[in-house]
Amino acid sequence: MKKNSNALSLRLFIDLYRANTTLQRKLSNNLSSSGITLSQFAVLEALYNKGELCVGDIKDTILTTNGNITVVIANLEKEGYIIREKDKKDRRKFIIIITDKGKKLVEKLFPLQESTIIDTFKHIDDELKEQMIKELNAIWYKEKP
Repeated sequence: MKKNSNALSLRLFIDLYRANTTLQRKLSNNLSSSGITLSQFAVLEALYNKGELCVGDIKDTILTTNGNITVVIANLEKEGYIIREKDKKDRRKFIIIITDKGKKLVEKLFPLQESTIIDTFKHIDDELKEQMIKELNAIWYKEKP
């Protein structure tokens, strides 16, 4: 029994990884003509929906690393999609604000991203989706630093 359970766990990991990679590739392809990456879109989408955020909050929201987020933010700022301002409460921190140009880009790109995600999961019934969310969140919250 244990041997089969271990094999299933390994198979589940591989299949989750493949599914994630496939979906990320589709979402990245949707963005290719706009000239932004999936990480850049994730930052813009977080700012669009949550409002201005500090770098740490963006990092936690989109689940990325410190090194990567710095480059992503610098590139978005260079393109005029965001601005950085010193935090008035803590001068050591920066607040990141989406510009009108950034908002327009999210509004243009989000519908295709949303439809791609919905299309990817359309064959899974809602009850199973809810169960999968519950189980995956249990793993994430257990391992969350």
